[in-house]
Amino acid sequence: MGTPEGRRRLVHFSSEYRVAVRPELRRRPGGIACPTAIIWGGTTPTCAPRSPRNWPSASAHAELTMLDEAGHWVMDEHPAEVTTALQRLLARDPLSAARA
Repeated sequence: MGTPEGRRRLVHFSSEYRVAVRPELRRRPGGIACPTAIIWGGTTPTCAPRSPRNWPSASAHAELTMLDEAGHWVMDEHPAEVTTALQRLLARDPLSAARA
């Protein structure tokens, strides 16, 4: 994406990409019964940052890592921070979620 060719390919890919709206996902985060990492780029143009900020409060098992400087490609833009968030997820006790 850092080159004109990369941007052209991204625009081409995105122009054909369709995702159905899933409003039921907004109503169900409390039903997630396992440890969950939400890793979000604060500058992603596809979704407003307010979207994931409410998810951890809806599920006791979710932890939000908001990377304010990152866009949609958080793994490429901030690999160290994503790795740290995933390490925290893997260090959590999965049985604590089942007991809650």
